[in-house]
Amino acid sequence: MRGTISPTISSYVRKVRSFSTNAKLFLLSTALGSTQSGIFQVVLALYVVALGHGRDFLGAMTGLGALVTGLVSLPAAAVAHATGHRKALLVGTAVAALGALGISLSCTRASLLLSQACLGAGVAFIFVNTAPFLAEHSSDAERTYLFSVNSTMLLAVAVVGNFLGGALPGAFGALAPGWGPSSPAAFRAAMMVGVVFLVASAAPLMAMKEGHTAEMREEASHFEGRPGGRVKRHFRLMGQFVMTSVVVSLGAGMMVPFLAVFLADRGASPSLIGLVFAGSMVMTMVGTLLAPVLADRWGKVKTVALTQIASMPFLLAMALARNIALIVPAMLVRSALMNMSGPVDGSFSMEVVATEERAVLSSLRGMAWNLGWAGGSVVGGVMIERFGYTVPFLITASLYLASALMYVLFFSKLELRRSGVAGGLPS
Repeated sequence: MRGTISPTISSYVRKVRSFSTNAKLFLLSTALGSTQSGIFQVVLALYVVALGHGRDFLGAMTGLGALVTGLVSLPAAAVAHATGHRKALLVGTAVAALGALGISLSCTRASLLLSQACLGAGVAFIFVNTAPFLAEHSSDAERTYLFSVNSTMLLAVAVVGNFLGGALPGAFGALAPGWGPSSPAAFRAAMMVGVVFLVASAAPLMAMKEGHTAEMREEASHFEGRPGGRVKRHFRLMGQFVMTSVVVSLGAGMMVPFLAVFLADRGASPSLIGLVFAGSMVMTMVGTLLAPVLADRWGKVKTVALTQIASMPFLLAMALARNIALIVPAMLVRSALMNMSGPVDGSFSMEVVATEERAVLSSLRGMAWNLGWAGGSVVGGVMIERFGYTVPFLITASLYLASALMYVLFFSKLELRRSGVAGGLPS
């Protein structure tokens, strides 16, 4: 066993060392921005509820941010095509920081919604340009590993953000007389710390150099055949990726924005919620590091589908359990299994289309994901406010299962053809 693990680790390290300078700077920017994301992941929902707004408004607010992200995705791709991914990422970071600052200082519904929309617009630029940027600055041999390391970096630093999101309100509440660990003022101060990290994430982006070294070194994978047939096939392929994104994002929107409030309603304190979110990130990080190895052995499509399906029993346990001692471990395992294959999916989607189509596919998937998330958040907030958490969580499980099955149906033969294993399988 040791003889098998050691070469695997050595190969992993060699690929990480081969990353370009721009890729390494991007990883640093991801680390700083992810800290803000981790803080807001814990604090934002608690802050909105502490201001006296209902869970239905929380769903509407989350949905608006996702809706704006989806609508801005295509323009963000156009800006990236005109200016380059680095400048588009800088624009996104600046707009997102402005929105995060606005949320931290807002109390009224109108100002919260406006700031959330601004944050959503900035996230669109970051989301749409991440996958094409990583694909542009990596070779075929290292691409899956760069996607995996980026996702792992995001998760690892989000652990720090989750911990800060759980600990800072208590710290500020103790320092400021009359605040209390669950007061809006304590949550607001914690979010301001997150804004500082988000602003700092622009520095590595500014240090990058524009370039297309990876594209000059090698062309991305293309389908063989006549150009007309390739365009038609890619159009259909993009539609299939969009469909899977919509289905899984509908389910995620019905559940994920409400997890912090869900735990609070089950008796968890802000500090415990922060620890649970941090623990979820740690387990997902471990799974993300293993995902490229699983993809090498099982194939990318099977890895994505099986890890998502394996998360279903734990999501069902969350939906049906009432004891926090049962909910927490189920939440930890579910998060790891459901999210660990994200980099594999991202790498696969960038490999199966032409270089010039990557930004378009990324923007379409981003738009689909966020529009699905927006709809799911609104519906989930209304359902939770009226009926509780069980029904929307069960619907989420059904949608996740459907997405996994669609992924196999759409992409398994494509992966076989690309690997040269399919032989005479019909297209």
